[in-house]
Amino acid sequence: CEICGVGEGGDGQYDPSGVQSLADALVYNRTLTALSLEGNGICGEGAEALAEALASRRTGWHNRTLKTLTLTAGAEIPLGALRRNELTELNLADRRLGMCEAVVLGAILVHSQSLHTLNLRGNLIDARGVKALTCALTPRARGLRCTVSTLSLAGNVIGPEGAKALASALHPDPQGIMNDSLTALNLADCAICGVGEGGDGQYDPSGVQSLADALVYNQSLTSLSLEGNGVDMEGGKALASALGSAGTGRHNTTLKTLTMIEGAGLPVGALRQNELLELSLAYRKVGVCDAMLLSAVLVHSKNLQTLNLKGNAIQSAGVLALSPALTTVPGEDPHCLSVLNLEGNGIGPEGAAALGAALVPDAASERCNQSIASLILNDNEISGPPGSDITNGLEALAAAVRGSLSLTHLDLSRNHVGPRGTAALASGLYQSKSLKSLSLTGNEIGGEGAEALAAVIASDPEDGHTRSLSVLDIRYSNLSPASAKKLAQAIGAHPAQWTYLNTIPLADVAHDRVTSLELVGSGIGIVGAMVLARWLRFNHSIERIDLAGNNIGYAGAEALSVAFSPNEDGVKNKSVTSLNLSGNGVSLEEVGNIFPPLISIVVRRNTIMMSSTAG
Repeated sequence: CEICGVGEGGDGQYDPSGVQSLADALVYNRTLTALSLEGNGICGEGAEALAEALASRRTGWHNRTLKTLTLTAGAEIPLGALRRNELTELNLADRRLGMCEAVVLGAILVHSQSLHTLNLRGNLIDARGVKALTCALTPRARGLRCTVSTLSLAGNVIGPEGAKALASALHPDPQGIMNDSLTALNLADCAICGVGEGGDGQYDPSGVQSLADALVYNQSLTSLSLEGNGVDMEGGKALASALGSAGTGRHNTTLKTLTMIEGAGLPVGALRQNELLELSLAYRKVGVCDAMLLSAVLVHSKNLQTLNLKGNAIQSAGVLALSPALTTVPGEDPHCLSVLNLEGNGIGPEGAAALGAALVPDAASERCNQSIASLILNDNEISGPPGSDITNGLEALAAAVRGSLSLTHLDLSRNHVGPRGTAALASGLYQSKSLKSLSLTGNEIGGEGAEALAAVIASDPEDGHTRSLSVLDIRYSNLSPASAKKLAQAIGAHPAQWTYLNTIPLADVAHDRVTSLELVGSGIGIVGAMVLARWLRFNHSIERIDLAGNNIGYAGAEALSVAFSPNEDGVKNKSVTSLNLSGNGVSLEEVGNIFPPLISIVVRRNTIMMSSTAG
């Protein structure tokens, strides 16, 4: 009806006098129960006039009979039901509500004493609208208090100022008065850091910082959702401090769930109360900010045993934030964390260095981690980009291997570790007291790296070398036959030490515990074939071996065949009757000449099976 003077196409000049007159009439009218004003572009002074008519904060006179007010098509505000405390839940999600509706809602909620859930998700409420709503969230005179426990403003661009307004309601005023009813607040995708979904705007952490300040004092909020707001390190630090990152001073003790990324709610309460033994946030887009928050809570968590952060984007900055929380000093209750999985997080050399440092006692404070047994760091570019072979991260990890009494398994697969990096890591293996399993799968360790490992493996305990390693995985390392031979000889010199090599169960082979070996496509490599031959020579139980798809070539097949030829003591394997070498780059003619005729050899070519069997 253009009661504000502006037509559908935007022609005309805004004039709130018509709405103000209607509002004045509402104060005294006792017959009107429904009023529809949608499509009139009411805002500012008009909205304030309607709010005053519905719940006067100045004169005490206000309308008590209007049941429904419609300012946006399809979004009736049930004034009567709210006023008479007939509603416990109000859902106005995705109704294109704006500032005007928020102002009116804020006014009527003052009189509602039954509403527990208010869903305003996906509307057009801005900072001004939020400021109007917060008036209804704070304790009021005449014995009235807010009853809303769950509020969702997700998808409303409230900005930093809107976040500050909400924070003011959650923070005690000079008289110590604050909202104590709200338990769940959803501010997802609200641009509270000043940057919208499309990247428009300027980053401003003040809104998040205000919310963090409020969290320190608020003791009612148990769930806070901030995903989709692009909170960066400044905001992350503020939130971490509110949760108690320093481990001392005043901090929030009631928040149970903090969500920074959709689908990745951080169970703050359960961690703080030591209720979790395992936490998996794998593939949840966890970033630096989330790592900061996790660090803040882990300071207080002593029961967590497994933390899986696989496939995220924590990077080196996140690890730098996380590492201190993993450590304790003598006299403190130690952590129980035994498994830390950071696979595929791009932590780089600096992140690896930080983790390595956390596992070694600090010279001044003796602070370190004494619980982590399994550290999974594959696919993290610990040696830098391909070809870099940066060693500082590996040197720190070598120091950790040398000094840790808890670390038993270290996975560094596919980290572009080159010869220098392997040599740096090997230096820590000489004095290793606890490390039993090391994976270097998919690294270009080269001849220098293989020789460095061989030297460690062949070292003599009488020289002070502890040599705790019993599981080694160096598959897909492109070793030359010469390098593979040196490594195989070193491993073979101490057969009782080894449990696994490249997925080959050496201990089972050595103790005649298996009758068949299934190693299809396991990438045992030439060195694996050489070592397996050494163990097979003395085995009496294995009858069938399947090595299909290992691409060991003729050199690997030839190395394996040694097991079936007598050594100087006349010892050879007599139990194996079937060997599958399909997919290894060898022909039946080639292998038929190097294996004894009593073994059935299978080689598949173009789906045709050929075999050589003793006749």
